[in-house]
Amino acid sequence: RLHLSRLGMWIRLLTVASMQAAKDTLCQDADSGRNPECDWRRKPGGDARRITFVCGAHKDCGVERRLVSQPDTRVAVEANSGIVHSTVPEDYDRKNAGLTKVEKRLFQTAKRFGTTSSGVMKAAQENAIKAG
Repeated sequence: RLHLSRLGMWIRLLTVASMQAAKDTLCQDADSGRNPECDWRRKPGGDARRITFVCGAHKDCGVERRLVSQPDTRVAVEANSGIVHSTVPEDYDRKNAGLTKVEKRLFQTAKRFGTTSSGVMKAAQENAIKAG
């Protein structure tokens, strides 16, 4: 089933039982490898029955996913067609981030294994000095 959008057509990918199931599906949607981190960011606005997410893996990417509540309490997962991913990867998860996504993941992994925050930062600074 197709729906018009301001950017193109919305194509229903699948229908699931609940909004939580739809969000779980979105967390695993790598868009055929074009969004390998499954990084979908919620767009502000919308309403109680419609939530829109945009690709967070690329800068200024126009690829969107939409979760639409149906009258029978099921939720449709939809994609906008005809829009391609941006070619420029997004290294940071927010505009004022001090660490890239990769650095942040490494930091969280080190913290999980008992390293202190200052220990992680000290090691990162020493590695940066060695690298030049």
